[in-house]
Amino acid sequence: MGDRESIVFVNGEFLPESKARISPFDHGLLYGYGVWDTVLTCNGYIFRLEEHIDRLLLSARALGLVVPWSKDQLKQIVIETVGRNRLSNAYAKFLITKGPGPPLITAECEKPSLVVLVHPSEPPVPPELTKGKKAVIVSIRSIPPQCGIEPRIKQLNYLNRGLMIAEAKRAGADYALVMDINGFVVEGATQNLFIVRNKVICTPPLQSVLDGVTRRMIFEIAEKRGHSIVEGTMTPYDVYVADEVFITATAVGGIIPITEVDGRPIGTHSPGGITKELLQRYWEMLQSGEGAIRVF
Repeated sequence: MGDRESIVFVNGEFLPESKARISPFDHGLLYGYGVWDTVLTCNGYIFRLEEHIDRLLLSARALGLVVPWSKDQLKQIVIETVGRNRLSNAYAKFLITKGPGPPLITAECEKPSLVVLVHPSEPPVPPELTKGKKAVIVSIRSIPPQCGIEPRIKQLNYLNRGLMIAEAKRAGADYALVMDINGFVVEGATQNLFIVRNKVICTPPLQSVLDGVTRRMIFEIAEKRGHSIVEGTMTPYDVYVADEVFITATAVGGIIPITEVDGRPIGTHSPGGITKELLQRYWEMLQSGEGAIRVF
């Protein structure tokens, strides 16, 4: 942000980044007990804010985390934080933790903490300049629902995700693809996964992955464009022989074509036709502010 400090919302106050603090006894810090979400700001618009807040509140409910703020209050806090930072292209992250309490995992906490921060981002890359990326299927598996952490809960403990990304980087790849404990490829480290085979788009079932907001947008765009999407399991073989592979997430530019997996070229080794079609429509929505909230 250059010489200008970002403005952070922390528990009822808007503060310069250098003065923003949470308690060292906060259970979000001590134990990763909390939830979070991210929205994209592009050209002064916030995209799909209500959907992101809905997902945040559902994640909190699933964890049994009581949220004292209403949906409308959260929405207005995020909008004001984005507005105070005056960044046309940015990511806004909002976190709700269990709050400060005794440093015991069994301890009760008096009140949750709420933090909203805004970080600058590069403008989205135009579709015609978007290049394919390399991915590897990493050895670290996703946490299965039977371990008590449902994939649809966007919770604070992302250690395994960080380890996935680190493994992919060590292998010289741009992104990590992840298998579940049964050997099915389910997602990227922080993205949803799609493959295209014989002009049919396939993605892992929702019960296996985060309910991505951009994932939902792919369903919307594809349906309007006359493309079929099926939800189903896929093994590494299905990924290797796909005509196209792409991943989606708010924080990776929306739609990222994957043109190489584990050293194997995907399709023509360049972004495929359906991927580019979806990306073009997604780009148009970002540029026009379609379905977004104008902040400035």
